[in-house]
Amino acid sequence: MLEKIEIITRIQDDELYARMKKSAEEEAFGPVSFSSEKDKDGLPHLADTYNRLGGRSDVDFIVFCHDDAVFMEPGWNEKLIDEFKETGADILGVVGTDKYIGGNIFLSGNPNCFGKYATLRQDGKNYVQIASPSRKNKRLQVVDGLFLAVRGDHFKSVKFDESFDELWFYAEDFCLRSNVFLSDILMGHWKPPRLYGKYPDALKPQSDYAERFYTRYGIAPPEEGAWRPKTKCAETPIEDFRRFGQDFIFEKFAQSKGLVHA
Repeated sequence: MLEKIEIITRIQDDELYARMKKSAEEEAFGPVSFSSEKDKDGLPHLADTYNRLGGRSDVDFIVFCHDDAVFMEPGWNEKLIDEFKETGADILGVVGTDKYIGGNIFLSGNPNCFGKYATLRQDGKNYVQIASPSRKNKRLQVVDGLFLAVRGDHFKSVKFDESFDELWFYAEDFCLRSNVFLSDILMGHWKPPRLYGKYPDALKPQSDYAERFYTRYGIAPPEEGAWRPKTKCAETPIEDFRRFGQDFIFEKFAQSKGLVHA
């Protein structure tokens, strides 16, 4: 019998959530369940929502997923289950780093960042950002909170820290207390221009949480202005990604840029 998967989301935008849910259902092999909660005060109380809805779930695997994600991998649910069995992971994510140095998870740069995700350009074309060759059984420290697939029995004992009560550090903190691996499934991440760079006016800044988070894990905070990702990624139209594959494209990119990768 196929193990059960539930997708849990805090909804900022109803249109995006409907798109995410439809993509997950259409690309899954077999049934997937959903739980969600809509923003009531306009703030992303992700840790609280995830703990409350995840605490009610009795499935084998929970996917904590943002509403602006898109599922693009046929049979993604079966592939996730296979990856959990192969790796023994507590958490699987689609992009992340094996050397978390604070701030944006991609600050560690090449060769420490791994994975891929699709994005939609303003010209309406899908591109895939590729940070590494494909990897199986790749252990990471932190993955992006866009997509956190979590083993159900792990979530019974390790919850999100609700003191990271809005957008910052909730995923990093959860990952650093877990056994994290890279998933090879393809996810998309995009939103319409009306939502580009839009954060709630009342959203607390990252600095409100930074000192406590960095002290907890003995991490030296990134220097001011170092928030920009340093990862050099291959970028290719999704048609070429499907045709040539992740490894071929990244290898050609790495050779042209003189990069090293593990």
